[in-house]
Amino acid sequence: MNSNKSEGNYSLQSTENFSDFSDSDKFKSIEEHNENQYGDTSKLSFQDLLKIHQKQTVWGFQFGKEVRQNTLNRDKALQGKSKDDCERIEETRIEIGSDSITTNGLTEKEHKTPHSRKKLGVRRTGKRKGSVKGNEFDSPQKTRKAPLPLMDWADSKEVWLFMVYKEEALLNQRNPHLFEEFSTFIPRMRAILLDWVMEVCEVYHLRRVTYYLCVDYFDRFLSIRPDVPKNQLQLVGVTCLFLAAKLEEIYPPRLSEFSYVCDGACGPEDILACELLILNSLGWDLNVMTPSDWLNLYMQIHFQAGNVTKQKLHIGMNRDFFFPQYSAYQFTRASQLVDMMSLDPGFLKFSYSTLAAAAMYFMYGKTVALNTSGLCWGELQPCAEYMAVFYHVIRDSDDPKLQSCKDGSIEEQGSAGLENIRHKVRNLVKDENHSLQTHVVNLDYFEKSAIIRLEQMGLKVQKTYVKKKEKLEQDEASSENYICMYELEKLNCDVDVLSDDDDDDLSNIIAPSTSDASLIVQEGTKAILSFDDILEGIVRCNKKNISQNVESKLETDYIDEIN
Repeated sequence: MNSNKSEGNYSLQSTENFSDFSDSDKFKSIEEHNENQYGDTSKLSFQDLLKIHQKQTVWGFQFGKEVRQNTLNRDKALQGKSKDDCERIEETRIEIGSDSITTNGLTEKEHKTPHSRKKLGVRRTGKRKGSVKGNEFDSPQKTRKAPLPLMDWADSKEVWLFMVYKEEALLNQRNPHLFEEFSTFIPRMRAILLDWVMEVCEVYHLRRVTYYLCVDYFDRFLSIRPDVPKNQLQLVGVTCLFLAAKLEEIYPPRLSEFSYVCDGACGPEDILACELLILNSLGWDLNVMTPSDWLNLYMQIHFQAGNVTKQKLHIGMNRDFFFPQYSAYQFTRASQLVDMMSLDPGFLKFSYSTLAAAAMYFMYGKTVALNTSGLCWGELQPCAEYMAVFYHVIRDSDDPKLQSCKDGSIEEQGSAGLENIRHKVRNLVKDENHSLQTHVVNLDYFEKSAIIRLEQMGLKVQKTYVKKKEKLEQDEASSENYICMYELEKLNCDVDVLSDDDDDDLSNIIAPSTSDASLIVQEGTKAILSFDDILEGIVRCNKKNISQNVESKLETDYIDEIN
């Protein structure tokens, strides 16, 4: 991700000389946008938008509203293929009973923020027809039991519904078909960028929540502007991290430090211009409950389940619930599962609460995951099955970073400030090292997980090196003459690389069908593919399997509940 540009010329070539930019036509178009014609900005290139936003004040609320509305309309058009299937499932549910577990479609006009709902406890009814957009299997609120304890400052059920409503409001802004419809942006680019962001977070001791806020902004922005040039993905990524750090961190790194980690590829002026563009595009909606937040909540619910009382007479006993009192080791291990998932294109297919619940499944089992999340197994199973390969890699890998989670003296942990709280909360975590982002999960782990996924499909995978077609200079190193490829061969027998009699976490997991191998190796029984080709094949498998399986499981679970 580094650049070899000199320090004096650290701006991107496409966005240099901001002070010299005086295209009156472009600024004239902005004046026209002030007359409710913001939709025309979609005709401008990414570079022009950066130049415009570098000189503009905050006119982004209306701009962001129009851009997001255009994105929703485009996303609805992409969902036209699956609309008939959704209507068929809805008709089946209506015939079974009038109390449907599904929810109304949330559009930008109907649900700008969760605060727009006048009464959270109101029973919502209506047809789901056409409401499935972006993510076909968002969890229905009416079936999610509120696992929160009683609170003295709010109704726990209303707080839980508010959290679920807020997640649903932002769920459709991440396009799960990002890699299916656009060929300019491939999954490996996203994985490389997020791996670099993870490394930056570790160097500057940023929190896990900061990392996942950055991932959320990045995915949502690319869902709106999928035409971002490849050479400016790092600019978008570091700007998202800059925004996330300012929102979450007490002492965020300086702007110059974010420019420094880019090795001069992104100057401060570039980051500031891109910052306003991202803010406007996202409608300034930045406060998101990340997978790390959900995991923190689930862990706290699990470890405090025996102490939390449901009686109003003892509501004071539940006040300690807001202080983390769980295993830092297990939290770190579960977080690494979600870290690996964030590099995968399948990350866009699931809601954040479902991702955290799947990590809980591999740490504590099915019962704990369902009780702490309020999900049913039909909603959790697809995500758990997809995450199984990541658990396989994490389980068999060493992690020296977990040394920071071991018990030690207060002086060694540097958490003397927690002693005042520890007198009241005995089981308080020793320190907050578990909440800091680490770079244990990297692209090597991601590559291993992709190979395991192929082996599950009945493919034999062997790494090989192929000589480049281009003729290189004779003085170049010989290692640069070859590129890494993967030789794939279909096997006639079924292969289950995740089977383990001693591991109950995989007992409910169903391996991918061997028929999916045809989506990877499309012609014949053998093929030599690049890692990009493998990831594209996995995306095709996700498109075929995940949405169809979830819809059928939700329908089956609903029928079982009615009966």
